[in-house]
Amino acid sequence: MSGPPPAVSVVIPTRDRAVLLREAVASALAQTLAPAEVIVVDDGSSEDIRAATAGFGSQVRYLRREGGGQSAARNFGAEAAAGEWIAMLDSDDLWEPAKLERQLALHRAAPDLGWSVTDCLVVDELGRPHRGAQGFERVFAAASEHGGPVERLLAAHLDRLAVLTAAGERIAYVGDAFELLFRGNLALPSSALVHRDAWHQVRGFDASFHSATDTEFFHRLAAVRPGGFLLDRLTRYRLGHGSQVSVPARSVEKIRNAMRSAEVAAALRAPLPPSARAAFADGRRRLLRRLAWTHLANFEPGPATAALAEYRAAGGRWDPATLAWRALALLPVPVLRGLHAVKRAVPRPGR
Repeated sequence: MSGPPPAVSVVIPTRDRAVLLREAVASALAQTLAPAEVIVVDDGSSEDIRAATAGFGSQVRYLRREGGGQSAARNFGAEAAAGEWIAMLDSDDLWEPAKLERQLALHRAAPDLGWSVTDCLVVDELGRPHRGAQGFERVFAAASEHGGPVERLLAAHLDRLAVLTAAGERIAYVGDAFELLFRGNLALPSSALVHRDAWHQVRGFDASFHSATDTEFFHRLAAVRPGGFLLDRLTRYRLGHGSQVSVPARSVEKIRNAMRSAEVAAALRAPLPPSARAAFADGRRRLLRRLAWTHLANFEPGPATAALAEYRAAGGRWDPATLAWRALALLPVPVLRGLHAVKRAVPRPGR
C-alpha cells in the first residue's frame, strides 16, 4: 500500500448504551490516523442514539434498523461503508489512539493479509484495567489453556514479523490462521480490521448464530484469507459492566456453536489435509471437555455424562480431571450443590 493511507470505515453497532457509545465514538475519532467515517448502527434502541451522536458532526453517520441483533447490525453497517477497510468497534469498547495507524502499518508490511486483530487490555466500566491476566490470555480459552504466553502459541502456527511504526518496531504474527483457530477463537471484533473484499467474500457475520458469533466469523474468514495478530494492546475491552448479561445456559450454547462453526470453516477447505484434520479433531475434543465441565458447573449431571461420552467417542483420553468429572456426574444434584457451596466458602490464597 503506497501513497496516502487507505480509507477506513468504522462500524459501531449499539442497542442503547448511549453514554458508553459516546466514549467509543470519541476514541475512534481520536485516532492518529483518522478514519474516513464512523457509522453508528442503532439496533432498535429505546434510548435516543441519534441525539447521542449528533454532537460529533458529519464524520459520524447514524443508521437505524429495528432490531435483529449485533451481527446483523454489523453487517448492515459494513454494507453502507465506503472505505477500503472495515474496522469494527463495539459500543462498550475503546481504542488506543494509535490503533488504526499501527494496524495499517502491519498491512503495508504484509499486503497479502485480508484481516488483522490487535491484543487488548481488559477494563471495567470506568476504563480501569482488571487485575491478573490480561489480553489474549484473559479473554480467550485457547490462549489460557495453552499454558504459556500467547506469543508461543502464535509462533507455532504463524510467521513472526517486525512492523515498523512511528513508535518503532512492533511485533506481529502473520499467515494462515485456519488450523490455529481450531484451538478456539483469538480475535475480538473490536480489535479487527478487515479488507472490504475479504468481508464480502465471507458475506459478513452469520446472523443465525446468537452466541459464538466471533468464533464463527473469524474462523470462516481465516479459511479464505491470511491474517495477522498484532501484539500491541490497542483495544480496551470492557468486561463485567451492567449491560452485559451472563446466562449459564448461554455458555452451553456458545460451546455447541463453536463446534458448529468449526464444521462450517472445515467445509470451506474440504477435503482437509492431514494436519487440518488433526487440528479439527483436537479442537473438537477440547470443546467437548469444556462442555462437560460447563454442564457440571450448571448442576446438569446427565448432560455432563453425555458430553464426556462424546469426548471419549472423539478419541479423548481419561485423565484425572475428566475421571473426577465422571465421578461427580454420578452424584445427586443436591449433593453437587452442597459441594459447590463448600468450595465457594473456602478462602482462596491471597484473600
